[in-house]
Amino acid sequence: MIMDQEERRRVLRELEYSDEGYEEDRKLPEWLRRSRDKARGIFKEFDEKGFPVGRFGMDFDLLEYRPGISPKHRERRGLGELDEATKIEVEKSGQSIEEKYRAGSKLQEDEDTTYLGLTEYGKELLESFPDGLVVEEIEEAAREYPWIEKLWSHIHPMNLDKYTAYNAGFSSCLRQGPFLRYALSAGDALRNARLTREHSRW
Repeated sequence: MIMDQEERRRVLRELEYSDEGYEEDRKLPEWLRRSRDKARGIFKEFDEKGFPVGRFGMDFDLLEYRPGISPKHRERRGLGELDEATKIEVEKSGQSIEEKYRAGSKLQEDEDTTYLGLTEYGKELLESFPDGLVVEEIEEAAREYPWIEKLWSHIHPMNLDKYTAYNAGFSSCLRQGPFLRYALSAGDALRNARLTREHSRW
């Protein structure tokens, strides 16, 4: 059953109401609240114009979507295991099947992360930071490091399509996303600068 506009507005109001409590409970910084509010406006504009959910794949209604109904996908040893049609779609979305010029790759099929790999360059990059790699919840990082605001939504802009706008505006699963930072000394920073020059593309 296709929702009419009145029903869609009701669902959106419910999402916005629940999101207000979520942002308050999680003590999200003001800049992140403004960003999420902007993304919600983009999503509503795209929805009213009848845009598809994304640029690739099957279209579906995000307001009717319920998690947990997709089939499970097996883990993959590499992106080369994909069939030719899927490889084409994956490369259209910005991935490199050969994983050239990047530190690593992640592949998600429906709700399952089916591949998570580190390239030789990625391993070399990690070795240049002997003090280690710090992994934190993205919300904690947003509260702790104000400079994250300058990087937010740059890799996948919130106005790329309805899906990115929905996730940037309504997602209540930010805390499940990881934030990675390197513990740098002066010597590490110099080595990193050298590696960045040698491998200018990630």
